[in-house]
Amino acid sequence: MAAHEGWLIVLDNVGHLDRIRPLLDRAGRGRFLITTHRATGWHATATTLRLEVLAEGEALDLFTRILNPIRPGAIDGATELCAELGHLPLAVEQAASYCAETATSPRTCLRMLAESPAGPVRRRRRRK
Repeated sequence: MAAHEGWLIVLDNVGHLDRIRPLLDRAGRGRFLITTHRATGWHATATTLRLEVLAEGEALDLFTRILNPIRPGAIDGATELCAELGHLPLAVEQAASYCAETATSPRTCLRMLAESPAGPVRRRRRRK
C-alpha cells in the first residue's frame, strides 16, 4: 500500500484504535473508511462523521435506489432485509449492492443471512 496512492480500504466495526494503529502508520497515500460503535478516541487520528440508523422508509429508499436501476421491480423482501440489518446505512448499501451484482433477490439474501451464523449486527440488535 505504501508504494501506491489513491486506494481506499474499509475497516468495519473497529473496536479499538490501537488494533489498527500499525496499519494506519504504514499505509502511505491512500484513504481509510473506518466504522465503529465507539464515539470517542478518534479526534487525533481521523475526521469523524456520526451516522444515525436510517428510518425504515429511508433504508428501503436507499436499497431501492441501488437495486432498481439494475433490476427494476426486484425488491420483494427488501423491507424485511433492511429491518434484519438494523437499518444501518452501510449494511443496507452493501446488501443492496450484493443483490444487484449477483442477481440475488432480497428475499434470498434474507434467507442466506438467516442460515449463516449470527454476526455482530444481529447479536447487538437483539440485546437492545
